[in-house]
Amino acid sequence: MKNSLQKAGPTRERIGDRALSDGLKKVLEKRYGRIRRSAGAEWDRRFAGGDPSDACVSVRISAWSRTLSEVSLS
Repeated sequence: MKNSLQKAGPTRERIGDRALSDGLKKVLEKRYGRIRRSAGAEWDRRFAGGDPSDACVSVRISAWSRTLSEVSLS
């Protein structure tokens, strides 16, 4: 017959596995955060803080009172 400690073994292993995976997740999140911050700083340093494609696109939004039926489709 198994005693109560032998029966609790798998549960303790699962708790240990869960703690290990939670710890690993925290370490990875911390490292990835550091990598993202480093990459962002490098981007800002190389491209003066903005997306280079922003300089070649301009958008103007204005009210337009003409309807589609008034527009010539030729």
